[in-house]
Amino acid sequence: MPLPNLKKTISSSNWTQKIATSVLEQGPIPKHIAFIMDGNRRFSRRHGIEIKEGHLLGGILAACYDVGVETVTVYAFSIENFKRPTEQVDAIWSILREMTKIDSTLRALLKSCGARLGVLGRLDLLPEDVRESIEEIVDDAQNRTQKVFNVCVAYTSQDEMTRAVRRSVTDYYQARTTGRLSSDQYITSEMLTDRMDTARDLPVDLLVRTSGVYRLSDFLLWQCHQDTDIQIMDILWPDLEFYDLWIVILRWQRKAIARERIVTQFNCQITYYNNTLSVIVQGIIQHKV
Repeated sequence: MPLPNLKKTISSSNWTQKIATSVLEQGPIPKHIAFIMDGNRRFSRRHGIEIKEGHLLGGILAACYDVGVETVTVYAFSIENFKRPTEQVDAIWSILREMTKIDSTLRALLKSCGARLGVLGRLDLLPEDVRESIEEIVDDAQNRTQKVFNVCVAYTSQDEMTRAVRRSVTDYYQARTTGRLSSDQYITSEMLTDRMDTARDLPVDLLVRTSGVYRLSDFLLWQCHQDTDIQIMDILWPDLEFYDLWIVILRWQRKAIARERIVTQFNCQITYYNNTLSVIVQGIIQHKV
């Protein structure tokens, strides 16, 4: 079956998606997927239509949760985006207002999935009505523990790390002055991690950027680690379908299984050498006796 037809077939119905999901369930599932949602403006210019971001997010979120992903983080608005034309920035605020309405599709999805909403970034930079709407939905969902949906708004990783350092230094000196910290304890990476916006979340297993652009755009730089799989997709965000998510997870699984096999082989070799060394040492001891 030609690839375009396979994509259409898998994404076309709930039945085929369930079959594809059962394939993924045979292997490990990434616990935390992060998306850089790039390509909206190009899609709008190309097709001459307005993008309903909330609807798009709802479909991707549902698909992620259905396959077993626990945490989804999306990059919605960078601090650098404030430099864009006013009409573009206002369009983002309109999308956020739509997404946080009482009867919004996204809000209903979060409730049905038992997902809490996390908002990462500088909320103080947002319009007051947008900020209040976001804070309301965050408060409503704060006790949910099954899934997590993080939206990065007025965010950059450099700003997040700067704020974490400031909090760490403040907390460190407060602990020193109250005698709760010994003189030989210092600021550590763990201390910084606990003061990041993602302190409650799992490390990022898979980071996906759409639009084919090879850059991270100052997104979750602290949270990405040596085993984070970064995939750049040559597809615009509004074109992303279940099949595309299925493919990136399959690629992640292949790498994760290969990595686990290497670790297993290494551990077996270490065990073999340790056992061999033990036998040699025992032989030497018996010979001396």
